[in-house]
Amino acid sequence: MKHTILCILGGILFFAFDSNDTANLHLEITNIKSSKGAMMVAIYDSKANFPQGKITIKNRIADVKVGKMFVDIPNIPKGKYAVAIFHDVNDNRKIDKNFIGYPTEPFGFSKNFKPRVSAPKFEDCSIDIVEAKTKCHISLLD
Repeated sequence: MKHTILCILGGILFFAFDSNDTANLHLEITNIKSSKGAMMVAIYDSKANFPQGKITIKNRIADVKVGKMFVDIPNIPKGKYAVAIFHDVNDNRKIDKNFIGYPTEPFGFSKNFKPRVSAPKFEDCSIDIVEAKTKCHISLLD
């Protein structure tokens, strides 16, 4: 009897902590005009930090390929997120900006949001990462 109860409890715990609570994000990045530097990817889970906050749930630095490249980010807890990327052409690990604060290096956001006057809001770029393999296309802006 004890053995049966332990087996049932073990099964319940197994399903309670199932790995289906995470997803993999598959980014397709296009409009890449140079292979210099690195592609910087940041994933945010709240509007308090997006797009320039220091707190992200995942970061990636990837080698750059001209034209189109892919970046896979595994094990993201399912939920709502915004993705911000920039092509760090001079490889100084920060996005360079002009005197009014507009990026001078190529950048992009999830949902291909194109900012006009100010930085985007979390809601402008938020995507649902709920599928086991969620795809997101971002075309860089110059």
